Amino acid sequence: MSNFGVMMPFAQDLSGRIVGIQEVERGNHCNCVCLACKTPVTARKASVNQWHFGHRTDKASTESECYFSPVTAIALVLRQQLSTLTSLTLGPRKYENLTWQIDSCIEGVMVDGYTITSDKRLIVFEIPFANEAYQDLDEICNRIDAVVSIDTHGMATALYATQAKNVMYTSEEILSQLLEHWEEWVVITETSEPDPIEQSKLERSCLGAQEMMETVTQGVAPNPLECQVTEHPPADSQGLCRSCHSRLGTRGKGLLCDPCVNQQVGIKFINLTEMIKHYRQY
Repeated sequence: MSNFGVMMPFAQDLSGRIVGIQEVERGNHCNCVCLACKTPVTARKASVNQWHFGHRTDKASTESECYFSPVTAIALVLRQQLSTLTSLTLGPRKYENLTWQIDSCIEGVMVDGYTITSDKRLIVFEIPFANEAYQDLDEICNRIDAVVSIDTHGMATALYATQAKNVMYTSEEILSQLLEHWEEWVVITETSEPDPIEQSKLERSCLGAQEMMETVTQGVAPNPLECQVTEHPPADSQGLCRSCHSRLGTRGKGLLCDPCVNQQVGIKFINLTEMIKHYRQY
């Protein structure tokens, strides 16, 4: 908690819903438990100090130390609130009538959440807890159309790394913050096959370049109006991970591979966003 300027802002009520401190009664009448250790908490809503939940000292079950993190709270809140979305815009596409599964398996692989769109696209969401790395989805990558990686560490830092008094959000407001700062806290990785029309354009372009090279080899000057050359991408953008230079990149639009992300996020880089920013410079 030393990295954040907020104490415990969320807890779980008797119905199982995650609630913010401003949504409950003061004191033990809040009837809530800690999100981390599931033991009773009290709502401390004094006029001087920051409002927060605290472990109840009158319960023997709360005597052991509990390591609560706003990152884990945000991850749990998003699991609760994402399933309320019936529509979502990802890049140029807007999807309607979404159906959600949270903390579910896809062919034996556990994922934080996924949604199936009306056109049967499978979109997986990564919502890591405080001490978790991003998931290894290699086994099911052929089933997934896109992966949406939410930077919960970046969200917690932006929303709670402050000493401001009474920093409070409801569960609904946490989701609203995510949607408002979507470009900043979300990385979308497309894993589906390329669009057939775009693939056809690429093949025709490559064929034109090949014909031009054959013409040059035969000593005949090409007519620039008859063929068009597509420039080859630089050597460092051939699909290999910018970190290890040996595996195919699957994160950050092909910039990084899953093993490198899992090894470095939370250790070398505070979150996935910072790691992507770093390797984009090279």
